Amino acid sequence: MPGSCPVREVALTHPQCEYCGRMLFPGEPVVESAEGSFCSESAKGARARGAPPEQVDCPFNVWSGERSIEPEAETDPATLAVIDGALQSICAEMAHTMVRTAHSPVFFEGNDFTVGLFDASFERIAQREGLPAQMGAMQFGLLGALRQFGWDGVEPGDVILYNNSYTGTPHLPEFCMVRPVFVDGEPFCACVNIAHHTDVGGKAAGSMPGDSTDIHQEGVIIPPVKAFVRDEPDEQIWRIILSNVRGPQAARGDFMAMYGSLATAEERMLELVERYGKDELRGYLSELQNYSERRMRSAIREIPNGTYSAELLADDDGVVPDHPYKLAIDVTVHDEDLVFDFWRSDDMAKGPINCPFGVTLSGAANAIFNIVDHTIPHNQGIFRPIHMMVRPRSLLNCVYPAPLCAGNTEIHNLLAEVTEAALAQALPERTVAPTGATTTLITGGGAHPETQEFFTFIMWEPTGWGGHRQRDGLDAIMTWVGPLAKNFPSEVLETQVPWRVVRHALRSDSGGFGRHRGGVGIVREYETLSDQLTFNATGHYGVFAPAGLAGGGEGALAEYRIGTADGELLAAERHAGVVSPIKFSNVPIGLGERIIVRTPGGGGYGPPGERDPERVLADLRDGYVSEQTAVEVYGLDPDLARETVEKYSWEDRLARAGLR
Repeated sequence: MPGSCPVREVALTHPQCEYCGRMLFPGEPVVESAEGSFCSESAKGARARGAPPEQVDCPFNVWSGERSIEPEAETDPATLAVIDGALQSICAEMAHTMVRTAHSPVFFEGNDFTVGLFDASFERIAQREGLPAQMGAMQFGLLGALRQFGWDGVEPGDVILYNNSYTGTPHLPEFCMVRPVFVDGEPFCACVNIAHHTDVGGKAAGSMPGDSTDIHQEGVIIPPVKAFVRDEPDEQIWRIILSNVRGPQAARGDFMAMYGSLATAEERMLELVERYGKDELRGYLSELQNYSERRMRSAIREIPNGTYSAELLADDDGVVPDHPYKLAIDVTVHDEDLVFDFWRSDDMAKGPINCPFGVTLSGAANAIFNIVDHTIPHNQGIFRPIHMMVRPRSLLNCVYPAPLCAGNTEIHNLLAEVTEAALAQALPERTVAPTGATTTLITGGGAHPETQEFFTFIMWEPTGWGGHRQRDGLDAIMTWVGPLAKNFPSEVLETQVPWRVVRHALRSDSGGFGRHRGGVGIVREYETLSDQLTFNATGHYGVFAPAGLAGGGEGALAEYRIGTADGELLAAERHAGVVSPIKFSNVPIGLGERIIVRTPGGGGYGPPGERDPERVLADLRDGYVSEQTAVEVYGLDPDLARETVEKYSWEDRLARAGLR
C-alpha cells in the first residue's frame, strides 16, 4: 500500500549456529539445513557436539594448528611495546573523557562502561574494561552495528548507536556506540563504547525489573541507527530515544559523553597513523594480537589436559517461585586451547536471568583471565584460544523475546564462579572459595519532592570474596561483573536521589568461617525523603549461600529489607506480587521508610578451628566477626572477647546507649 510503513524491517535477532551457538551476522557465511543454521559445513556435520571442536572448522573457533603466529622477522619489539602502550593510553583517555563529561553517577563513580579499538576486520586491538561483563559483547556489538550498514554504508563522522541485546549488547540499558575511522578513504579501524545508562524505559524506573517476563518490559529496543551523520546529530533519532527514557536531560549528557570518548579515540588513532604510516601501523596491530595469542596459549599449556566439570544453581528467576536454574560447564583443556561447553545448562527462564551469547563469553573469559598472567594484553589474540559451545535457546544463549536484564548483572557472576569451580580441579592453588557473587542491585525512581521532576537511580553494593589457601578473602569489593567499580560515596548519592544514607558499614559475620576467612559484605540503609519512590532488585545468593572450600563455612545470604517509619523490618517479598526475596520490581517506599541492603560474604577456606587466635582477635576488634562467633566458632577466650568488644566496638557502644 502506498505510504505504508515497513513492519520490523530490521530483525531483532540473528540466526545462531546450532553447533557453537554464536550469532551469525549479515555478510557471514551461513549454512542452512533442516536442523537449523550453522557457521560452516564442518559445523553442520558435527551436528551439536557430534565431534570435538578441534575437528570442526568453525570461523569463531580458530585452532592453533591452523595459524602461523610466530613473530614477524621485521617486527621491532621496542616499537611493538610503544604502540601497545599508545593503544592502552588511547583507551584510558577514552575512559577519562567519559568519566569527566558524563552526567550520571553510574559512569563518573561506577565506571559502568567499556571502551575498545578494533581493526577494519572487526578484530579487537585494545580495550579498557570498566566492567569486564561488557568485554565479551564488544566484538559482537561492533559486528551488530557495522554488519548492518557495511563499510560502504558509513562515512567519516558517522556514529552508529543501538542497544538490541540479541545482536550484540549485554542488556537493554547498555547502549553500544560505534565510530568508524577512515584513512585515505579506506576503513582503518573502529572505536567502540558500551555503557550502562540509568534508564531506557520499560515497566520499572531504572529499566531493571527483577520480574520481567518479556524483553519489551525492560525498555525501548533501538536497532542499529546512525545517531550522528558526519558528526551532526540526527534529531529524529534522538527525539525517539529521549522520549522513551526517564530523565532525558541526564541521558542526553551521558550519550554525548560516549560520543566525546569516540571522537577523542579517532583523533588519537589518526595521530598514530601519521606517526607510523597506515601500512606499518596495521602490521604492528596484527602482530600485537599474535603476541597476546602466543602468551595466552603458553599460559594454557600450564593447565593439565583433560575435561573438568562443575555445576551451580541460580536461586530463581523472579517469576517462578522456588525454582532454581542450573548452570553447567565442561571445560576441556586441549594442549593450548580451551573449550567452554555450556550445553548441559538449563533452558531459557521465564524471568530475566537469561543471557545472550556475549554475556556467557564474558563470564567464562573473566574467570580464565583471573587465573592466567594478568599482564597479557586484552586484544583479540587473548580470545583466540577460547572456544565456546553454548546451546541456542538456552538459559545462556537466549533468543527474542526472552527477558534478560539480570543475565548480565547476576548470571555473569555465576558463569565466572562455575568456570572457576571447574578449573579449580586442574589449578587448585590459583583459585579461591566462592565469592558473594551478586551485585545486590537496586534501581528505581520517582518524583523529586522539591522539583517534581522524575529521577532514577541504579546502585550496586560490594560483597566479600572467597578465602584462599594462603589468605583471607577481600572485603567489600565489587564482584566479578565489575571489580574496578567504585563504592558509591554517600555524599554523591544524597545529591542525586532524595534519600539520606543513614548507615554504610561492614557486615559482621557475613564472611564464611575458616582458617582463612571469607571476605565480608556490607550493610547500607537509605531513608527516603520522597513519598513517591519505588525500587526494584536483581540479586542472587538470597536462597543458596556462597559455599566454603576445604572445610570452610558458607558466606551469609543477601537480604533486602524495608524499614517502616515505626521501626519494623519487613522482607521485600511480603509485597503483593513479589515471589522472590531477591528479584522484584516496583515495590513502593513511603516517606521516612528505609531501603536496607545486606550483601553476602565469600566462602571460608579451611576449618575455622585452625585459624590463628591473633587473627580472630583482630577480626573481633575490627568488627569482621561478632563476639559470639569469636567464642563459639573460633574458640576465643570469652573474657578476652568481652574485653575487646567493650574497648573497640562502636556498635556495642551505640547499642548500650540505645542508638542502635
